[in-house]
Amino acid sequence: MTEDNGAPSAPTGPPAPVATPEVSPPPVAAAPASRVRRGAVLWGAALVALGGLLLINQFVPGIAIWRYWPLIIVVFGVRSMFGTGTGSWSIKDAAEGLTTVTIGLIFLGQMLGYIGWNAWLNIFRLWPLLLVALGLEIAGKGMKSEGIRTLGSLVVIAGLAYGALAMTPTAGWSFFVPVSGAAETFSSEAPHDSRVTEGTAVIKGGVGVLKLMAGDDLATASGRSPFTPEFDVTIDRSHALVSAGLGSGTWMPGVGDTRLDVTLDSDVVWDLTVEAGVSSYDVDLRDLAVEAVTFDAGVSEGRITFGEAAASGLRGPVDVRVKAGVSALTLRVPEGDSVRVAVSQGLSGVTARGEWKSGRDGDTRTYESDGFRTSGAYWDIDVESGIGSITLEYY
Repeated sequence: MTEDNGAPSAPTGPPAPVATPEVSPPPVAAAPASRVRRGAVLWGAALVALGGLLLINQFVPGIAIWRYWPLIIVVFGVRSMFGTGTGSWSIKDAAEGLTTVTIGLIFLGQMLGYIGWNAWLNIFRLWPLLLVALGLEIAGKGMKSEGIRTLGSLVVIAGLAYGALAMTPTAGWSFFVPVSGAAETFSSEAPHDSRVTEGTAVIKGGVGVLKLMAGDDLATASGRSPFTPEFDVTIDRSHALVSAGLGSGTWMPGVGDTRLDVTLDSDVVWDLTVEAGVSSYDVDLRDLAVEAVTFDAGVSEGRITFGEAAASGLRGPVDVRVKAGVSALTLRVPEGDSVRVAVSQGLSGVTARGEWKSGRDGDTRTYESDGFRTSGAYWDIDVESGIGSITLEYY
């Protein structure tokens, strides 16, 4: 029996479910729009300025803005050092950016003449450091340690600096890596032969210092080398075939005073081929008669000094073919002689000192000496541009 007191009875059965409010994940913070716009404006303005300067450099002679193109690499490195602008930054970003800055500074030092172009060969010889850096990167990721990963980038930076400064003789430092053998002095000669009136000479500089000039003997070669030097002379009636070089092998640069000094007979008309290798060089042709010259700069820096084109005995162009490679190359010509220089496009800039008439032939920049003429013998120099600098000057 139920008790009725006049009040409504409570409903029976399970309680009604209580609705749970839906919780949304917190929004991801985005970079402020003003920061994004400001960054885009700055990069756009930088590119406009860079393009304008390079355009001026292309058409206004005497401006050497191209020497500073590695600053582009430096700017990107500095930008990376301070993160991407999204708010996330770590010491690893700073180390990676500093690596890029180091590469840019090495290129800049080479363009300005403070670091030799053979620095990259020395750096490549330190490739095992990349394995060390990779190992630190993998270990750092496994241990979730930014410090260990950063150490890998510092190893790369140290390798770049050591290869560019300590292992490169042209940088002026006095301590180098050990080598597998000492350089020994050598000297060879072939006496003057009155029957010889023309010759073909192939000179290979290797790693070291190369000097070539005129002499009284048919050919001589002397210097210091850690290998067996090459010297061979063959005479066929009035023609001589000469080859000379430092020899070849695998070794680390740093042997003191490794050099090759070559002389060729000033009474012979030569077809000359020079392979500079990894070297500094001084090729002096002022007292030599040449009918053709082929020069491969390799990874090097130095100068070629030409004499009067008429000394070849030709009545037209004296062909000179130059592969600039990775180098700082100076071409010196006698003032008042007829010279035409054609430089193909590349990452090498050209500085023309004195009065030169410049022009363009497609992608090739041309330079003609003051008073250039084709009525007699003249130097016709074709330069295949590489990475580095090319300087034209009178003496």
